[in-house]
Amino acid sequence: HPTEIRTSIFPSSAVELNTTSALANYATEAVMMNAEANRIMPNVQEYFPGIKGDLTKVTWAHAVNNKELFKKALADKLMMLEADVVLGNKIGSTEEIPIMAHPPSTTSELSLEDFLSNAITANSCGVKLDFKSIEVLEPSLKILQNHKDNLTFPVWLNADILSGPVNSTAQPVDADKFLSMCAQDFPLATLSPGWKVRYGAPNITSGRYEPEHITSMKEALARNNITQPVTFPVQAILAAQSIDTLPDLLNMSRINDTTLTIWLSEVEAINITQLKKLIDIVGKNRVYLDLPESIMDQLSSSTPRVAPTTSMGLVIGLVLVAAASYFF
Repeated sequence: HPTEIRTSIFPSSAVELNTTSALANYATEAVMMNAEANRIMPNVQEYFPGIKGDLTKVTWAHAVNNKELFKKALADKLMMLEADVVLGNKIGSTEEIPIMAHPPSTTSELSLEDFLSNAITANSCGVKLDFKSIEVLEPSLKILQNHKDNLTFPVWLNADILSGPVNSTAQPVDADKFLSMCAQDFPLATLSPGWKVRYGAPNITSGRYEPEHITSMKEALARNNITQPVTFPVQAILAAQSIDTLPDLLNMSRINDTTLTIWLSEVEAINITQLKKLIDIVGKNRVYLDLPESIMDQLSSSTPRVAPTTSMGLVIGLVLVAAASYFF
């Protein structure tokens, strides 16, 4: 019976309509979920569209470990705020909690809770949290988890997890614990795993990131099944001597978003030519420059700074342009 066969193969119009409606609803929900995911902890390029994908234009504030420095960073319209997290006491309290301080200090007027609340209220900058011990990580992740839905800006989780050049003897943060805990609790955050380095006059004035440093880092990430965005913080003077090894860090089969963050804590002699060459090899869309102003000045011909523009700022700007064209 041909009619029966046709009926069994092709559903009725009502069923087709219900199926189409269900698929449409599913697609709408998927789009909404994706939009919500993008709203939480967006990457730097998304949050600051004004840089047009050039990560060398991102501006930095360092050791934002007290209220005054936090206010100054906001007033200066800096894009990324780096701060140190240790276990200690907030001034006036004996409770041991995650606070914003650099070792050996164990007291602060600013707790991690305070720091995040201020960042959420400001909603104009990203944050880089530098964890100084594995002990402070777990309570810090719990605090971050409590604020998760309001973290609508870039969030970086940083720690020195491996021994690096030049034969560093400082104890790094436990690599496997840091990577696994961060990945489990914050798969949308950007991880910033680095090396403990030993460098500086008068004794150590040369060095580089050797192939074994690169291999150890890649193995640690693979071992912990890391797939989220990763930026590798590398010391500028050492990085300038490592243009043959560092680019290999960015070739991670399971990680789509990998970048370098080239940093220098104070002005020292540096091979600017080699540093520029490294930036050119990697590409400005994959290199952050967290460097002293004098070093940036030497690179400024190819890395002009821009004022920060957040995603919301861009939307407002487009609305104003549209309004102007309508009325005038």
